[in-house]
Amino acid sequence: MAFTPTRPPPSPSLFSPSPSASSSAALRAPISLRLLKVLGSSFDDPSTREALNVVGNYYGQGLPPPPERSLVAAEEEESESEEDEEREADVAERERDSDRRAAATGAAALARRGLRRDTQAKLAEGSRRFLGAFKEVDERLAALESNLDTMRRCCDDVERQLADASGATAPLLSAAEGLRSQRATNHLRSTILSLFLARFTLTLAEEHALSARTVPPGPELFAALDRVKQIRDEAVVLLSSAPPLPSDPDGAAEDPGRAGLDIVASTAAHLETGFEKLHRWVVAEFRTLYSREPGADVPPVLKEAVRRLREREELLKDALHTLTLTRHAHIQSTFQHALTRGLPRPIEIHAHEPTRYVGDMLAWVHQACASEREFLESLLGSRAGEGRWVGEARSWERGKSGEEEEDVRACLDGGVEGVCRPLRMRVLQTIKSQEGSITSFKIANLVQFYLVTMRNSIGPQAVLTRTLEEITETAYKVFFDTLDAAGRSLLRFLHPPDASLAPPLALRDATSILREILSVHSTSLVDDDDAKSETDELAERILDAGLEPALEMCHRMGGMLAPAGGEEGGKEWEKCVWEVNCEMWVLGVLQPFEAARNRVRKIGQGVEEKVKRLIELHYDRLLHTSGLYPILSTIRTKSDPTTPLSHLPSTSPRELSSALSTFSSFLSSIDPLTHPALAPLHPTASHLAVRVHAAALARVGRAYGEVEDAVRDPKARYEFVGTLLVRSREEVGAVLGVEGEQEEAGEKMRRGIGEAGMNGEESG
Repeated sequence: MAFTPTRPPPSPSLFSPSPSASSSAALRAPISLRLLKVLGSSFDDPSTREALNVVGNYYGQGLPPPPERSLVAAEEEESESEEDEEREADVAERERDSDRRAAATGAAALARRGLRRDTQAKLAEGSRRFLGAFKEVDERLAALESNLDTMRRCCDDVERQLADASGATAPLLSAAEGLRSQRATNHLRSTILSLFLARFTLTLAEEHALSARTVPPGPELFAALDRVKQIRDEAVVLLSSAPPLPSDPDGAAEDPGRAGLDIVASTAAHLETGFEKLHRWVVAEFRTLYSREPGADVPPVLKEAVRRLREREELLKDALHTLTLTRHAHIQSTFQHALTRGLPRPIEIHAHEPTRYVGDMLAWVHQACASEREFLESLLGSRAGEGRWVGEARSWERGKSGEEEEDVRACLDGGVEGVCRPLRMRVLQTIKSQEGSITSFKIANLVQFYLVTMRNSIGPQAVLTRTLEEITETAYKVFFDTLDAAGRSLLRFLHPPDASLAPPLALRDATSILREILSVHSTSLVDDDDAKSETDELAERILDAGLEPALEMCHRMGGMLAPAGGEEGGKEWEKCVWEVNCEMWVLGVLQPFEAARNRVRKIGQGVEEKVKRLIELHYDRLLHTSGLYPILSTIRTKSDPTTPLSHLPSTSPRELSSALSTFSSFLSSIDPLTHPALAPLHPTASHLAVRVHAAALARVGRAYGEVEDAVRDPKARYEFVGTLLVRSREEVGAVLGVEGEQEEAGEKMRRGIGEAGMNGEESG
């Protein structure tokens, strides 16, 4: 039955009662209240509409309610694409509903009368069906409860049986659990002990390599030693910080300290065994080095063995002592063989050439030292030579070169000690057999060169270095004894110089020997500062011993030209010329040598003093020859300034005219470049002759100027001065060649010659 919407109540009219009156009447009439409630109810809510639809469907084909706007809106919100289809379906459904409404109008009116009865009947029928369904459920629940009771009784039986079984098997389970725990503990202990033994014990192969004599030292032995050292180090760590090992079955804990001590003792024994084996093999190898040349390659196994023996200092020292004895005997026999039967020629075949003989022996020893050092550095693993330039001096301070370098030096010193005695004997015999000082000095200089070289190569404290020092000292002693003997022989037989006043033959021979000695000295290859100072001192000693006696000889021979009394001036001139000739000869010999620069300066100063004296003597001679001496002497010695010069006898007009006439003759005959009195000066002093003559002429020109000034003075009261002084001082200077600049040049020459004598090495 379809639901028809209720019409709204009619609006109040003029005939309807007032609201206040209707409300009071409604309170007094329940039917009115009911009607008002029904009429005032709204059936537009969804629940009411749904209830009415159910009632309508209960009595037949009721009319479906029109679609609600809220549902359409929801459908429109859900899917806009279906909106058109739904509208078409609603239109068709409304057309069908209008047909059904007309047919069902009569049935709906009949159904509204028995609505309550039909509804109660429907509820009673539903209740009966619900009770029937619950009855079946109750029966099934009763059956389920019976089954659950049976199951509970069975579970209780099983629980009692399990409790009995558990009580019976408890001891067995406890014993099984203990056995299981013990087995896990034993397995853990076994694993730990296996790892411990594998880490702290040697294998059979390693023990065999350490102790077996049939296994030669090699990689196996070195690997075993490394393994023993590793075990020992780890044992020390075990002693200091290891926790206790797992307890044994009896519950006692292992003591790691005892295990560590046992391991240390075992490794110490293994190490001693290995090092003793290594020491025996190294000593045997060192004994075989007698026949091995120093240049041969050292086996790597031997190098490694020596390096490892450094951990046992006493064993290494013993092995190195054997090596030193072996190399000592080998180098000594090799030196004897090189002296007597060497190839291509024995050294002693050149014994008639002292310098070559000594040089060959020293060169052989130097080469042997270099080869031996290279061999020992390779054997002992010294790296002191790394980063050092070739020829660079080594550092010999103890404690800074390393143990390897100290061992190399000790072995090298002991090895080359065998050649010291035969070398010293032969070199000293050669030196003492020489009569000439040049050969003695060459040998001494050669030995000193090798001394400096060996001092830088093997050290100042080496036996060979001390031997060379002894040989050098003896060689220089013999050399200076020879020089002293030659100097004494120069002073033993003296005679006056010959008429030419040339340097004597004895001086030329002595300076020739000195030149050769200084030439050898200047070729010394010395780079060390101490050695350079020694060579400078040596040069001074050579000059003192070889030159001073020669100069003393010249001085004494010059003294024979000037005995007491008789012609002192002429003899003094000859003595000065003689000494200048000798000293200029010596300067010519010494100037090329740097080592003699101080002596050249000293002799040059002496020559300068003698040249000044020659200028004085030559000036006096020229003054007397020119006739100006009496007039100049009177002018300079005039005591009464009031007496006119023309009134003095020696400067009277007659005497003055005669003197000036003699001076004019002097000017016409004088040579401004040279003078016969200077001819005895040696060609090496020719520049000094020019200087002496120029300086003397300059002084003569100044003397004439002094005379001219005195004569032209009105106080002298000379008449006709112009007839007396025919020449002016400028004309005299032009004739003598000593005008202004020439005179100044003469003074510069005088100073320059003196400097040349002091710095002759530059001109040389």
